[in-house]
Amino acid sequence: IWVRATDVTGENITTSSRVEVDTTPPTGGVLINGGDVAAPDQDVTLSFNATDHYGVARVMIDDYPDFPDGYWRPYTRSVPWHLPWGEGTKAVYAKFMDRNGWVSKVVSDTILLDTNPPVGSIVIDDGAEFTNSTGVTLTLVATDLTGVSDMLIGEAPDLSFAKWRPFQQSVKLDLPPGDGPRYVFAAFRDPLGHVSVPVQDSII
Repeated sequence: IWVRATDVTGENITTSSRVEVDTTPPTGGVLINGGDVAAPDQDVTLSFNATDHYGVARVMIDDYPDFPDGYWRPYTRSVPWHLPWGEGTKAVYAKFMDRNGWVSKVVSDTILLDTNPPVGSIVIDDGAEFTNSTGVTLTLVATDLTGVSDMLIGEAPDLSFAKWRPFQQSVKLDLPPGDGPRYVFAAFRDPLGHVSVPVQDSII
């Protein structure tokens, strides 16, 4: 802003003052656990990448887009966050305020909360009671919110010495020779590392 002052004799002086004009709110985004698709528990980390010409001063966070429990807190690049209880898709909403009071648009991210292990079953030779061959076919069924990635198969209840292998719905297995009951146990693991309780089936 320029100002010129003139006195009665016609003498004048010109001076100026610089004023910063800010009409633009911050911009940015939020990521849950760095953009992961799924989370194994409710405790996650939120990361922000907000920017503003005059600096981002505050951030408001909530689980709902109308921010019923939100409050302005000092802006940081990341904060710990506790997702609401219950499996399923969870959302987190955020907005930013710059040093001059401008507030950004609401941004959000979602993540699939999966806290439970897979649930499954194993069936030997379609549920037959007897077999006259040591070679049998196992039918495995397992479900999980984020999918089933691996499985253990063995003849010990604690699945000792069994090695993780990619999940398959049908597996050929050779039973130990000789007459009598034979037991086969299986456990399943999801991509987040949750392991099911062992399931079993038997055949004579």
